[in-house]
Amino acid sequence: MKQLIAASIALAFVVAAVFLNSYFVEKCISDIIDEVEDMPNDGELSEYEALYERYMKRQGFIALTVSHEDLTVIEDIFAELLGSVKAKDEDGITIAKSRLSGALWHLRRLSGVNFDSIF
Repeated sequence: MKQLIAASIALAFVVAAVFLNSYFVEKCISDIIDEVEDMPNDGELSEYEALYERYMKRQGFIALTVSHEDLTVIEDIFAELLGSVKAKDEDGITIAKSRLSGALWHLRRLSGVNFDSIF
């Protein structure tokens, strides 16, 4: 009987941890998405670099849950975005921001507790 109680407590703890992690990762990614979408296309390079730094600070936490391949794609898009900002290419900035938002939404969807993230 003690083993059943211990197993039940362990299961409840793991399920709670999964849901808490999912909530905090989704919130973290949603905050980054909002920041990306709010950035002006004619913004300064320092603003975009600060956004990238904020993302990198959160990436360690996000990496516990999601695929490193998805994180690499996001880093590549950030590099493209920073390059477009340096070149003052507004069309490139618009495209890179759109790609970055899409990749972050994909990451957010995968970090949640749903059919896609389980299987």
